[in-house]
Amino acid sequence: MPFWIQISEITLAILALAALIKAIPFLFGRLKHVFENPKTKEIFDFILGNPGVTISELSREQRINRGTLKYHLGQLFSNNKIKLIRKGKFSRLFYNNPRAIDKESLITRLLKNDKNKAFLFTIMDNPGITNQDLSTRFKLDKSTVTDYLRKYMDDGIVEFRQDGKFKRCYLKYDARLIMLRYKPE
Repeated sequence: MPFWIQISEITLAILALAALIKAIPFLFGRLKHVFENPKTKEIFDFILGNPGVTISELSREQRINRGTLKYHLGQLFSNNKIKLIRKGKFSRLFYNNPRAIDKESLITRLLKNDKNKAFLFTIMDNPGITNQDLSTRFKLDKSTVTDYLRKYMDDGIVEFRQDGKFKRCYLKYDARLIMLRYKPE
């Protein structure tokens, strides 16, 4: 191999190593110190305790302006600690691990909305109800009902079981126990 090619390969290897050495502390430093700022930790704890909180609610509750809040949320987003879910005109913040969200808080928040409340209690009172049945009962498109059911499934509240050609919807056992406490007499 010609000498000039060997020199260029060695030079490129040294430059790549130098770039890697420069980047490693930056990456590990950012990941390690995400909660170094107490306000970032406080915002994260608030999101954990109030899954589905909107940015405006968070700003109001934490008494922090939107620009500062944007910085702290950016830190949490860049380290995959939280996620933002847009639904309609609202953007809601959640802890990034759906299994770790406190199911009782989540169900309590869902039951504050009349449509969610009606859907969930209908599923609870009619185990095995189909998408078509819900669509007819609430006079909604099947696609709208599917959106609701997919959200509940992602949150770990409902499950589906195949029954021939029908896909039947059931409340999960732990969600059912929580909802029994909130059921109107």
